[in-house]
Amino acid sequence: MSDKQSDSSNTRDKMAATGHPPPTKVVNKGARRKASANTADRERSASRDSMKSSSRNVSPSKSEVWTCDTCNEKFSNENDCLFTCQYCDVNHRCLKCLGIPKTAYKAVGNRIDMPWFCTVCLEKTLKTLKDQKSIEDRCSDYLSDFSRRKIEERLTKMEADMVGIRDDMGVMREELMKEIKDTKVISADEAVSSAETDAGVSKVSAKKIVGKSDEQIMNSIQERIDRKNNIAFYNIPEGSGNIKNEKIEHDKHEIRQIAKEMGVMILAEDILVVRRIGKTGLRRKVHGEDVEVPRILVATFTENIKATIMKNCYKLQFSEVAYIKKVGVKHDMSYDERQKEKELRKEAKDKTEAEKDPNFRYLVRGPQWDRKIVRVKSFKAKGMEANEPILGSLTLSPGE
Repeated sequence: MSDKQSDSSNTRDKMAATGHPPPTKVVNKGARRKASANTADRERSASRDSMKSSSRNVSPSKSEVWTCDTCNEKFSNENDCLFTCQYCDVNHRCLKCLGIPKTAYKAVGNRIDMPWFCTVCLEKTLKTLKDQKSIEDRCSDYLSDFSRRKIEERLTKMEADMVGIRDDMGVMREELMKEIKDTKVISADEAVSSAETDAGVSKVSAKKIVGKSDEQIMNSIQERIDRKNNIAFYNIPEGSGNIKNEKIEHDKHEIRQIAKEMGVMILAEDILVVRRIGKTGLRRKVHGEDVEVPRILVATFTENIKATIMKNCYKLQFSEVAYIKKVGVKHDMSYDERQKEKELRKEAKDKTEAEKDPNFRYLVRGPQWDRKIVRVKSFKAKGMEANEPILGSLTLSPGE
């Protein structure tokens, strides 16, 4: 036993003989926590809790005696310095056996990133860390492989679906072409005569159904698809500038203002394309005045925006802006559709004049590929008829 320990023991014996209690030693909080913890709790906490603890370099309290696991020397003074195993929290080792000076002990004692393990626990700790790393690697490999397989399965399914869609489209196209080719073709005169005799169809309508090749039919279908989301605006003033982009921006602004009068709020990006069609400088007499009629403005919208505009275009007749009241809004139709539209409008007008009930009239309604005459209840009929678009029946398209 060292001289320091011998003096401490003699002092306690003398004070006990005189009846005075020994003086209380100052113990830091880390030492008190270690003194109160039982062995079972320390073993359950294992390395995880001990790594987080900052009390690895505590000294023994007055009621404890720590034994160095190497030299078996016992330490009971609170100023003694030992390392405690971070794994078992039971074994201790003195600085002498570790070959560490006290200054180094103070520098690294409370650092959790420099743990110390006894000889017995070191092998266990390394094995545990290796096993944990192996488990993490296996989990990572499994998840990576699982994700890769899922992505491959999804891509395979998408490719199969695309192949199926292409096959279905090919079959539909073949069936359509077969149906067109199997259609009995007769001469134009025979078709007109047969239509007039059997169904009372006019010569103009009958002549439309003959004389078309497969290519013409497919082009007609494609033209309908291209015009699906187009709207033709009539009587919108043209911009006075000479720069193309300025004119386009002017037309888009006018369309937004007209839509606003309908109660429809649209953004610039909702208008996909705008263009003017027809001849410039076209003039016409309106109410006795010779005026220049603006070219027709055709705009392409998103499908929902077009449907909303066509649903609310009747509100323009109530606008307080003079030129907006004269604006006409119609579907952008192909040449054949416009010719059919003329006939339907004439037929609707004749039916309205022949209608005995003044509360009803006949109008042409429906999408451009399926226009029909419908009987509707009259609502300010005269005002609506007066607002029919100028040159509405003279819509032009490129090449006509």
